[in-house]
Amino acid sequence: MPQAQGQRCDDCKAHPPAFVHVAAAFSYGGWISALVLAAKNGRWSVCVALAHCAVPRLRLEARPACLVPIPLHAARLRERGYNQSAEIARVWGQALAVPVRAELLQRARDTPHQTGARRQTRRRNLRQAFRAHGDVAGLHIVLVDDVMTTGSTLHAAARCLRQAGAARVDAWVLARTL
Repeated sequence: MPQAQGQRCDDCKAHPPAFVHVAAAFSYGGWISALVLAAKNGRWSVCVALAHCAVPRLRLEARPACLVPIPLHAARLRERGYNQSAEIARVWGQALAVPVRAELLQRARDTPHQTGARRQTRRRNLRQAFRAHGDVAGLHIVLVDDVMTTGSTLHAAARCLRQAGAARVDAWVLARTL
C-alpha cells in the first residue's frame, strides 16, 4: 500500500514481494475504474488514452533496461483481442524512450480471472503461471500492468524474472486499489 515516505507497508514487510518498487499513476476508483473496465472490455483506445495521461505521473528512479508487459494467455488474448498491458507499455516505452520487450515473459498457463479472489487464492492461481523467455540476466526490468490489487500477479511475474537472472524488477501500473 502507498506510504507517505515511500517505505514498505506492513504487508510487504510480512510478505516481501519479488519486485523492488511499484509506481501507480492513479488510485483505482471512480472514473478511473470505469475507464479501466471499459479498456478491458474492448475499448482499447481508452487504455491508450489513460496510458498517455499517466506518463507525467511516472517517476524514473533508475532507468530500466526495458519494459515488460504482463502477458495474457493465448486464449484470453483471442477473447479480448489485445493485451491492455502491452498497449500501456507501448505508450510508456515511446514516451520515455525505454524499449518494450514483451517476448521476455510468457504466460505459461491460463489462469482464472482474479477479480474478487482473496490473496491466498490469487497466489495459488498464479503458481508457475509465467515463464521467462530469452536472456534477462543482469537486466533492470519494469513490469507493466493495468491494475494492482494485491500484487500477486506482479509478484509471480517478478519472481519468475528474478529466478531467470534479472538483477532488479520494478512495476508500473495505471492504477492501484486502496
